Amino acid sequence: MPQSAIAWAGCSLAFSLMSPFASCDSNGLPNREGFMVQRIVDWTLPFVFAAGLAAIALANPDPLAREALCFRLSACFYSPNAAFWNSLMYEIGLGVAVSVGFYWLLVKVPEISKRKRLRDYLFASYKAFRRDATYQFLFASGYGPVDPDLVEELLPQRAFREHFKQPSTKVHGDRWHDVANGLEPHHRRDLFVIMSILRDDVLYVLNNTDIADQKSFDFLHRLTKAIASHDPRLEDYDDDKMMLRLFWSLMSGWNLIKGYEEEDHVNHIIRRI
Repeated sequence: MPQSAIAWAGCSLAFSLMSPFASCDSNGLPNREGFMVQRIVDWTLPFVFAAGLAAIALANPDPLAREALCFRLSACFYSPNAAFWNSLMYEIGLGVAVSVGFYWLLVKVPEISKRKRLRDYLFASYKAFRRDATYQFLFASGYGPVDPDLVEELLPQRAFREHFKQPSTKVHGDRWHDVANGLEPHHRRDLFVIMSILRDDVLYVLNNTDIADQKSFDFLHRLTKAIASHDPRLEDYDDDKMMLRLFWSLMSGWNLIKGYEEEDHVNHIIRRI
């Protein structure tokens, strides 16, 4: 079976269990139109639930709510078949309220819990990515044994940026130039594994939850494509240059539009999942 067919089948199965409106495209990725319908339904359901409760209160055999509405708002309704209409409205309101309540309990609450688990999982995966990549860059820079405490200190973008922007004692430039000059085949292999793990984890989250924010959705897809476009195992100068540019952007918070950002953009995107 072609890989695209397998991806589509896996995505379709996952989303058929999560949402009746979600679907997948030919590449096995979530279909945004289905998600938009789902979001509209989610925003509409509270109003439907409130309408059901109002119908239960107003059509209840006990006329307390009807009398209060008539007395306080002068909204009095009379009908020669009041008993029939009250019974019908009460049954419809009860059915609507119970249906929406069960939907929230059986679908939305588990979905919210699942979203939180996936968000926490991706936070941990991204932190592990930064930690493992920092180890490799410190090894490649060639300044002796790597202190684990130093690695933890360099996890924030600002700290990483300040450390590797320090002047080099080996070449004319900064310590990031030392990283570029010190990359060995085993560093490339390890970086390839690190990048692949993050890419797979992002794709797993994309295929298993609804990311309603379009910008976040697009950013995560661009990230996976950027990672997939590089193979650090290749000893090619141009590929090394592009790969280090990608890592510098992720690790230091650099982008061409805003320059250096204070907030980790990846963490910001993950929080919005």
